[in-house]
Amino acid sequence: MSINSNGNVVTINGKTYKGNSIVSKNGKVFVDGQLAEDKEMNSVTIIIEGNVGELTTDCPVTVQGDVLGSIKTEGSVTCNKVGKNITAGGSITCDEVGGNVNAGGSVRCDDVKGNVFAGGSIRCN
Repeated sequence: MSINSNGNVVTINGKTYKGNSIVSKNGKVFVDGQLAEDKEMNSVTIIIEGNVGELTTDCPVTVQGDVLGSIKTEGSVTCNKVGKNITAGGSITCDEVGGNVNAGGSVRCDDVKGNVFAGGSIRCN
């Protein structure tokens, strides 16, 4: 998981981190390149408060703000606006998307500038 968090608060499994770059790799969490947590994480839940740049994760994520770039996740994603593309293994719920949407599950968005591909239902305004 790699989050360009722009200094916003990121909560991973109930623990809060703050920094410009948050990376989780092999059970370790790094904030701005420094080890912040060294604990095995079997199930991960991520909540980001505020806008982020790019977002890549292997688990479900909720962004309480906008994603200025693209999102790539193996899980589901919930967010406001997305500047570029979204690729998710699960479902996608968002407002406006500046690019394409590709989901393994269902898609629920207000406005998508590009194409929408989904393994489940599609509901866009």
